[in-house]
Amino acid sequence: MIKLMLSLVFCIFFQLTIHAQTSKSEKQLRQEILQKAKQTSEYKDIYTQIRTLQTNVSLAKEGLISKLQLLNHYNNGLGQSMGKAKDFKSLNKIVADKSNSFLTMRLYQIAAKVALENAAEKDNSVNR
Repeated sequence: MIKLMLSLVFCIFFQLTIHAQTSKSEKQLRQEILQKAKQTSEYKDIYTQIRTLQTNVSLAKEGLISKLQLLNHYNNGLGQSMGKAKDFKSLNKIVADKSNSFLTMRLYQIAAKVALENAAEKDNSVNR
């Protein structure tokens, strides 16, 4: 499901950057938009959540934090988007298999939003 969403968001992002193209090359424009997306508080927040989750799974494996509390915290937060886990073993698998793809998907979602905002601003300035 995440890979399908990632593909869809990726397509939207590239369509928006093609339509917003100015004298810059498409590649330069995409890189600028991705950099702007990485600077948003929305991306920084999801990045921190994913990296914290990865760290907490490692800590739980070592017995330093409660696996049950981590599982409950995950299911009530990121689990809503990434898929709920029924036990710590399935949580560990989700984190290993999906966290980087999920982070990439969210980056492209945010980048598409940034590209759309840029296009709207450019359209407003042209129509004045």
